[in-house]
Amino acid sequence: MRVRTQLIAAISLTLLVGLVVAVFTVSAARDENAADERQSRAQTASHEVSGLLVLTQEYVRHAEDRSAQQWRQRHGEIVDLLQEEYTKAGIGPTLLEFRSVVQALPELFSSLQQLPQDADSFNQRRKELLIDQLLTSTQAMSDLAYQWYQEAARNRRQAELRFQALAIASPLAMLAILVAVSLLVRRRVLGPLSQLDDATAAVARGDLTVRTAYNRNDEFGQLSRRFNEMTVALAKSLEKMHRTQKQLKAVADNLPARIAHVDEEGRYTFTNAGLQQAMGQDADALFGRKVVDAHGGPDTDIAVHVEAALRGERCAFERKVQHAQGDVYYHSVYIPDTDAEGQANGFYEMTFDISERKRAELAQAQSEQRMRSILTHAPDAFIGIDADSRVHEWNRQAEITFGWQRDEVLGKPLTEFLIPLEARAAHTHGMDKFALTGEGPIVNRRIEIQGQNKQGQLIPIELSVAAVRDGERYGANAFLRDITERKRAETQLLASERRLRDITDHIPAMVGYFDRDERCLYANSTVLRVYGIKAEDTESYTLRSGLGEEAYAIHEPHVRQVLKGEVAHFEGHIQHKGKGAYFQAHMVPDRAEDGSVRGFYVMTFDVTRGRRAEVEQARSEQFLRAITNNVPVLISYIDTGHHIQFANDTYRLWLGADPASLIGMHLREVGGVPLYEQRLPYLQRAFAGERVEFDSEMAMQGVTRSMHTSYVPDPHPDGGVRGLYALTVDVSSLKRGA
Repeated sequence: MRVRTQLIAAISLTLLVGLVVAVFTVSAARDENAADERQSRAQTASHEVSGLLVLTQEYVRHAEDRSAQQWRQRHGEIVDLLQEEYTKAGIGPTLLEFRSVVQALPELFSSLQQLPQDADSFNQRRKELLIDQLLTSTQAMSDLAYQWYQEAARNRRQAELRFQALAIASPLAMLAILVAVSLLVRRRVLGPLSQLDDATAAVARGDLTVRTAYNRNDEFGQLSRRFNEMTVALAKSLEKMHRTQKQLKAVADNLPARIAHVDEEGRYTFTNAGLQQAMGQDADALFGRKVVDAHGGPDTDIAVHVEAALRGERCAFERKVQHAQGDVYYHSVYIPDTDAEGQANGFYEMTFDISERKRAELAQAQSEQRMRSILTHAPDAFIGIDADSRVHEWNRQAEITFGWQRDEVLGKPLTEFLIPLEARAAHTHGMDKFALTGEGPIVNRRIEIQGQNKQGQLIPIELSVAAVRDGERYGANAFLRDITERKRAETQLLASERRLRDITDHIPAMVGYFDRDERCLYANSTVLRVYGIKAEDTESYTLRSGLGEEAYAIHEPHVRQVLKGEVAHFEGHIQHKGKGAYFQAHMVPDRAEDGSVRGFYVMTFDVTRGRRAEVEQARSEQFLRAITNNVPVLISYIDTGHHIQFANDTYRLWLGADPASLIGMHLREVGGVPLYEQRLPYLQRAFAGERVEFDSEMAMQGVTRSMHTSYVPDPHPDGGVRGLYALTVDVSSLKRGA
């Protein structure tokens, strides 16, 4: 059973016994008091009955009203005593008989009073009988009153005995209970407590191997087991703490910082490897050494911070130390080591080498200076605004573009001066959302909007916005460029493109543009008309799908050529709408800025009529050549450079020269220099537009012959001469006949 249960049971039993003893004691005392009161009432009743007897005798002798009145008063008192006894103690046999006698007396006494004083013998006899009954009854009442008294006295003695017995038994019972509780406490409480006290003393001495042997299944047994578990856990925790201390020391030794603990006297109690290495001393040498002395003495700046930290103030400061390799910057933090009452017991020191950070800060400051210089001289306007759309940056180009000076706009919201009136509500609404999320339809995009300059004029600007964190909200950095000139150029370009399209739409050729994938990006009206294509559908066509396989097969080699960056010119014959057609195509590459080919232009002419004319001309030339080759005349065509462009077959017969070999030869090479210089004046006259005829001598196959030559000009439509027809006839026979 648990000790708590046993103690509660013992205490409850003690209380119960005490309560019972108290109840019985009170009951005995009350019984004793009641018995005493009953005895007192019995004694009073006996006295009243004696008085009633005396008053009865006195009334018998004197028959006075006073005696009768006293008798009735005394009888009433006896009745009251009986009523009180009946109320408080009840009616026993004695009192029941006593009451019946008392109740009968008034009737006897009344009968006695009613008898006349001068009675006859009968009434006298009757009076004597009444007196005898009255006296007898009164005497009986006296006996009963005495018996009542005796019973009350006996009850009182019994109540006194009970009270005495309780007075003796109660202390004995309480003593027995106390002895039992003491034994229980000694065995089940003090014994285990003694064991626990010895064990806790051993633990206090640092012995965590001690264990208690109390294993009962009660509270102290449970406490003993928990104590054992606690010592085991404490041993493990202590081991873990030692291990953690080693780990923390290892961590502290490997941190890129100097770490130490300083006591309330300003002496080192712990130093990590970093501090030891910096001081050039080991931990034992630094232990107990004053911080101020280790850093050069009390006159150094560090002494002020040590004193402040020992007063409980947190200190953070930077200092520069000069070394041969250059200046080294340190950042030190002194954190007070305070107890529960806030009293400083020393401080912790952490010192970091911030030389790299200082150099980085310097570099950052220089970078910021360079950035500001860049922004100042940037060709674009730069505006920085906070989350409330107020300007905090405004570069030189912004002043030039919009007319406001930097000092005029700093701190002002954009809606007051830069945003046109009709766009201010939309800007405010959009800025409210942007300030919360940093997102919006214009963020990280390049868009075109209108801004308002200082003169109130609207100017087109190109805007690029980036979100910048501004505390819990977002501000924005924006680059703006005045694109008025570009817009004007774009307008001119559009007009030029319209003019170019008008030109391409009215030239007698098919013009198109194709990308590297041969997808059509542009086609003039001739292409649309010839192939029955709608302008909006051009990009759905490729060169192959638009031309068809037959025509594409002719184009394909030249497409490969133009995509290599070469210009291609070629002709071909295709069937179009059931008829043969001749075309002449020109392909020109479209080069990007880096020189790569991003597409090509195609211009195709319908040369069917020309080719047919050429065929007819060739047939005619063939017919004429057959004629000229069979007439006894040297026939040739000379261009303005004096080169032969045509020679008939007679040259072969008369001069032994292949006509084909003469094509392109200069007259000087054909007849020699003397002959050329001889005929040069005639050539000049003919090229001036005059028909010239002359005679000459020519050696042919060893025979000198007489020749008649005619130079017939070939007029150009513009009025000039584009060549000469030279006709030479052998007139030797005519000369001889003459």
